[in-house]
Amino acid sequence: MKKTWFKIKRGLLEPRHRLKMGVKIWLFMHMIDRVDWETGIILEWVDQSEADTLQMPLRTLRQQRSQLEDEGYITCVQLKHHQEITIHNWTNPRKYDGEVYNPKSEGDINLQPSEKEVKGHIKGYNKGTPKVLTKMSTPTSNSHKTNQTTQIVISSKKVEAWLKTTKRDLKAEMPKNAYDEYVSGIEIINFTPGELLELGVKTPKQRDWGKSRLAKTFERHLGGIGVDETEVRFSVYKEMV
Repeated sequence: MKKTWFKIKRGLLEPRHRLKMGVKIWLFMHMIDRVDWETGIILEWVDQSEADTLQMPLRTLRQQRSQLEDEGYITCVQLKHHQEITIHNWTNPRKYDGEVYNPKSEGDINLQPSEKEVKGHIKGYNKGTPKVLTKMSTPTSNSHKTNQTTQIVISSKKVEAWLKTTKRDLKAEMPKNAYDEYVSGIEIINFTPGELLELGVKTPKQRDWGKSRLAKTFERHLGGIGVDETEVRFSVYKEMV
């Protein structure tokens, strides 16, 4: 049965959250209304359906959802046909024990106003942060023994496949003229796992657009194929001109 009421934490009324969330509070409250109380997770979220429910432009909803994720309030995981959205620091309104689900420390949430609240329309195409793939190292006679989680070795072909898939997804979501101008010609020119993924474009305008609209999103999504702590850099590649 559909809920007829929901609760929010009083802490959300603090000025630091008001300054950070702004109009995004309405989308966040909609998420609270949609969430499973027992887990703090929205199991099936489809941007278009939620935008229709809120009578909100799809691009605006995606942009605000992406910003809520960047600010640490939620985590989005893209599945085949929908997303799972986890609300951090959730407490079950039916219980009074104060247990916190999906904890995220205050230090993980950037509560200061961003330098540029609207980072550009590409943030609206963010489909969620893929789950990071890691494995435990298995000591051998020729390896250093450790209990630390180690990064999976990623081949350049896997990164090329990732870029191809990412460009295909962006093509389906972006206006055609914007995709053709800024995304279609992106190519990998240098890849060093754990250090640098350099992407080549034809013009300084495309380089600057990629740096401001795509780089941070790409860095986050690379975690989905096990490429962590890798800087994404856009460069004008002379052989492409």
